[in-house]
Amino acid sequence: MANQHTVPEQVTSFIDGDWVAPSANAEQLPIVSAVTEQQIGTLYEADAAEVDHAVTAAHHAFQSGVWSQASVADRKAVLKRIGDLILEHKEELAHCEVAHTGSPIAQAFGRHIPRAALNFEFFSEFISQTHNPAFDQNPDYLTYVSYDPVGVAGLIAPWNAPLALASMKVAGAIAFGNSCVLKPSELTPLSFVPLMN
Repeated sequence: MANQHTVPEQVTSFIDGDWVAPSANAEQLPIVSAVTEQQIGTLYEADAAEVDHAVTAAHHAFQSGVWSQASVADRKAVLKRIGDLILEHKEELAHCEVAHTGSPIAQAFGRHIPRAALNFEFFSEFISQTHNPAFDQNPDYLTYVSYDPVGVAGLIAPWNAPLALASMKVAGAIAFGNSCVLKPSELTPLSFVPLMN
């Protein structure tokens, strides 16, 4: 059966809700199929200015308070929806995973994609069960611990099981109100294109 799913031919940075056009002097890295050893796409590497743009955008998103101050119920609903969308688009995501990692399609469908969705579901449930504890270890004082988002998380994803492992980091960071900048492996960046779309 012919593959009905196409994989992205180029990967650039996704910043502040938009795909960034590669700069004229962007380093072009080949994305190679682990099965055929043929080039199947091109990654346009972000330069220092582009990384700065991504961090600045993530910082502004955090400072806006739209997400960092959102209620647990609102964050939980968004995380669950992301997990649902991953499962709704599992075929496209699985074919991207297979194209650049060489994993069997059964492994992508049976492990990688469900794990990516489960990461968002897990953290949606986890944040609804965390609380700000109070301790009365001294009769004269009540110690109250508050968990607050800290800002922008810089995340690096490995090449093996890229979607499953990167989504664990992203879900964990944003679940608690942080924003993040993700750097996927230059060897396996394809799955992040349909994920962001």
